[in-house]
Amino acid sequence: MNNILKKIRRVRNSTQQELADYIGVAYATINRWENEHFVPKEGAQKKLFEYCIADQIPVPRITHGRIEAAAKEISLPEGRILLYHGSKHGIEGEIMPVSHAHCDFGAGFYMGEQAGYPLSVACGFPESKFYLVSVNLSGIRMVEIPIGIDWAMLVAYHRGKLEKVKGSFFYGRYASLTKHCDMVLSSIVDDQVFQVLDDFFLGRITDMALVKCLSALKPEKQYVALTEKGCKAVKIEKEVPLFYLERLCLQAMGEEERAGSISMIEGIYEENHAKGNYFDEMIGKVRRG
Repeated sequence: MNNILKKIRRVRNSTQQELADYIGVAYATINRWENEHFVPKEGAQKKLFEYCIADQIPVPRITHGRIEAAAKEISLPEGRILLYHGSKHGIEGEIMPVSHAHCDFGAGFYMGEQAGYPLSVACGFPESKFYLVSVNLSGIRMVEIPIGIDWAMLVAYHRGKLEKVKGSFFYGRYASLTKHCDMVLSSIVDDQVFQVLDDFFLGRITDMALVKCLSALKPEKQYVALTEKGCKAVKIEKEVPLFYLERLCLQAMGEEERAGSISMIEGIYEENHAKGNYFDEMIGKVRRG
């Protein structure tokens, strides 16, 4: 926390006394925080958050910098790649494919190629943890699913949206697409993508609008360990603590990014209104066939 405070003051070009006056604490308190004698309580960190928002201090960039620095300290043997994981309650015991069965690609252990989405998971829950993990893909049965309609239908299958056509070849295709794989590499369903997918499943937009939105949003990639073998290939390298201040700033950044994408998405919706096929039409064709 001490380095975060120092960087905040450096960006703002403020003294310890000026920061103390803003938060309503003694100069000595700021000094103790920066010398790592104490960590600010949540109330004080909330005031720090207000201070950073008022002056547009890029705390999320500072957080990403801390993670990048932690990643550089990790020396991986040949064959292992570094990934990121955000856990709502932290990891206890062995890594297992125990996420909710209705997640994007079913029950699994989800890891991001970049820190962004795992951080957004971790910042939303008070007991959550953020980890740097590595995975050895040697001997792992893996399938890569490019983002597009097949990717959307696979997510639809795992979310129970294809139950109307259960028993059909169409249903079986997506039921078996990852069935014999240890790991999946594909795009993350972040909050913005989730909304677009939901609009597609609810019949508000067509497949053409969906594909164009996905192309515009460019979601991050993720690896998902689906089996015990896949999970055994994963190793926790380091836990990076997230302070309350950082969680608040990351949440605020996420809200700002979502607001910024709304007009772009609505524009794509309007341009592609009724062009292509709606989800229910696609499912209806399967049922009739």
